[in-house]
Amino acid sequence: MFARLLTIVLQIIATYFAAAISFIAVPIGNGWELPWLVIVCSLAIWGAGWACSKFLSVSTPTRMHLMMAMVVAGIGVAIILLTPAIGFIQILYPGIGALIGYYL
Repeated sequence: MFARLLTIVLQIIATYFAAAISFIAVPIGNGWELPWLVIVCSLAIWGAGWACSKFLSVSTPTRMHLMMAMVVAGIGVAIILLTPAIGFIQILYPGIGALIGYYL
């Protein structure tokens, strides 16, 4: 139980920093940053889950985990488009979507 909780916390931290760094490092514009955010958040969630599976007693993620994370992260991007802008915290919507998709 503790290993799973630690994995979730590390996945949230990894996706937040990966999304923030990707916005700074890769200045994509004209709306293309949103599909990029889906890819970055999904890979960060999956990568953190993979790294935790090597050191903690949690299951190793598969390609299906990555694909579901990408699908639900896409729903998170749709929520960004449908809601008013509230600041930098909105980059967590695809990250939380990817986390939900990872554990579905």
